Amino acid sequence: MINTKLSAEPEQTRQVSLNGMKSQSNSVNVSLRRHLKKDGTVFPVEITGRFFRMNGRSVHIAAIRDITERRKAQEFLESWNATLECRVAERTEEVGKYSRQLQALTGRLVRAEEDERQRISDVLHEDLQQILVAARMTLGAALVSVRNAATQETLAHVDSMLTRSLRLTRTLVQEIAVPAVCEGDLPFAVGWLAEQMKEKFGLQVTLTCEEKMQPVGQNVYICLYRLVQELLFNVVKHAGVKQASVSVQRHEENGVRITVSDSGCGFSEAALAELDRGGEGFGLFSIRERIEGLCGRMQVISAVGRGTSVILTVPLCDV
Repeated sequence: MINTKLSAEPEQTRQVSLNGMKSQSNSVNVSLRRHLKKDGTVFPVEITGRFFRMNGRSVHIAAIRDITERRKAQEFLESWNATLECRVAERTEEVGKYSRQLQALTGRLVRAEEDERQRISDVLHEDLQQILVAARMTLGAALVSVRNAATQETLAHVDSMLTRSLRLTRTLVQEIAVPAVCEGDLPFAVGWLAEQMKEKFGLQVTLTCEEKMQPVGQNVYICLYRLVQELLFNVVKHAGVKQASVSVQRHEENGVRITVSDSGCGFSEAALAELDRGGEGFGLFSIRERIEGLCGRMQVISAVGRGTSVILTVPLCDV
């Protein structure tokens, strides 16, 4: 029998034979061909052959190997790979879905917290301050008609307390408010925080901002504002220094990185480990939860006596 009679793909076999006889290399390698058994069953083979001249005739000699088991194993592996790829794609889609849900939930939480702060701010500004002002005016009218020195002194002391209360409510309103939310200008927000920290606590904040930072969505803006505010309060409360630095930079294609650093007392590896386990130390665990809710991440670098750096990285897509 000639080779085309053995083959279930005679035309391809004929072409290989013709091309092989014309080829200068005189060799042929076919990784997959389908041959026929006596009963007509088709099975896969691989062929390694060589063409040469013998006694003036063109001769083709070939080794033909049945690769049925190899093909079965290969098909089995390909099937498993396809199944695994499908499962990985499904799991990836699930992770993406959960990530989007977490972002949306975090966004709603941020908005709910901010709405409640705004409500409290309105009550302080529109109601409590007006009541305190009215009380001072009434007290002032009463002071005019009082002739007793002891009573005047008592009323003057009450007026001083009302004045301090008014000042406190104005301060609270100022602390609760988030400046320029609609613009989403992070450098402006951090600059505002730096001024507030210097005015209230004497903390000198060095601010470094990358130029032409793109605006961020409101929820991301509010969340980052509150987190930087909390980190700067941590410096005031725990670091034991009067200087801190904040840098705002772009991160990769569509993200932002904010670093808050100080050269204060720092904290130990044990405290860092406690943070990783969900401890309450320095409020950093709460900050990590919120930043991860925005699909961002927090990195803490600290050592005893060598200061602390907290790096917040978050994508800029709004939620």
